[in-house]
Parts: sequence; C-alpha cells; structure tokens
Amino acid sequence: MRKYTNIIFDLDGTVTDSKEGIVKCLQYSLEKTENLRMPEEQLLLFIGAPLSEIYGEVLIDTSDENIQKAVSAYRERFAIKGIYENKLYPGMEVLLKKLYETGYSIFLATIKPKNYAEKILEHFNILKYFTFVMGTGMNGEMSSKEELIKHIIERYSIKPGASTIMIGDRDLDYYGAEANNIKCGAVLYGYGRENEFENLNVEVSFKTVEDIEKFLV
Repeated sequence: MRKYTNIIFDLDGTVTDSKEGIVKCLQYSLEKTENLRMPEEQLLLFIGAPLSEIYGEVLIDTSDENIQKAVSAYRERFAIKGIYENKLYPGMEVLLKKLYETGYSIFLATIKPKNYAEKILEHFNILKYFTFVMGTGMNGEMSSKEELIKHIIERYSIKPGASTIMIGDRDLDYYGAEANNIKCGAVLYGYGRENEFENLNVEVSFKTVEDIEKFLV
C-alpha cells in the first residue's frame, strides 16, 4: 500500500537542471540594470528564491522601481532564451511516467511564473503527467512556497497530513510544507547549500532521481 497519494514537486533543482538559463538571465539583468557583474558561484546560491528577494540583496539601488527594472530585464531574456537553457535531470521523465501510471496525483509548486513553468514542462513533454501547475504570478503574487502549496491543497481539497509530500531542493520547500502540515523530501542533487536540510525534520533525503523512484514506486 502506498504511503502517499499526492506528490508536489519543486521545479528548478528538482525536476529540471535550470542553472544555465537562470545564471545567464541574472547576469544579463544585473548588467543591464546597474552594469554589475557577479561570479556564477555566488548567483547559484540564489536559485530557488523569488526574483524580488534576489535583487533586494544584490542590487546597489534596492528601490522598488529598480528591482522591477531588473525583474523585467531578467524576463526579457528568459522568455526568449533562458527558458530553453534547461534540461531534465536523468531519469526524471521515466519517474514521472511511473508515478502517473501508479496513480499518484502529481503537482508542481514553483516560484517561477505559472506560464513559464508550463512552457518548460511542455517543452520536455512531461506536462501531461501533472494534475496542476502552480506558480508565482507575473505581478509577484503568490511568491512563497507556503502560499503555492496552500493554493494546491485548497484547490483540490487535499487533507493536510501524511498523504502528501513536497519534494524540493531548498529549505524554502521544507518550510512551505511544514506550514501546510505536510511532509517534505529533501533533494540533495539540486541547488541547496551544503547541509541546508541538516537540522530540519525532513521525511527522507534523495541523492538521485533514482532514490525518489525507489522511495515512491
């Protein structure tokens, strides 16, 4: 008997390796906004955070107007190039197909705008496996994992508790799950900082996509 019936996946660093597109779009936006350039390794630390929070930390001028200018520059490049500078983690398509055929309800909760997330999943021909995709609004609404997960739970009348697990690579995924009284599986192959989940009460940790399959299927 399956322990879970609902799985909520994060996108970046969990389903897809989106490092190239995100880093290049961040660099483009910083250069265009403030002629600023940052090392790639520093920008990697921000993957998984809302754009407004990233620019609030790295820009010199952190006024709302300048942050929005940077967000617009990021999306200018992302919509054309960055969205496709991306790849599925090995085994992910097979995993999603197996979960779908096993009868799981599969959801996505990402701080990416919903329309971008759906285009990415469609590009890789895996959108068909997801019951629903929930992303941040283009205007910045619903920009926390807590809000995104809550919306999925309420929309599909999912009872909080042991039947649902959030799978993601950042502690934001854990805190979002905890706030909604569901379990969290920690992805260790993504973009989380070293030991990010060390002191958190995660249900299980995954070093590879194969580990997720072994745990759920």
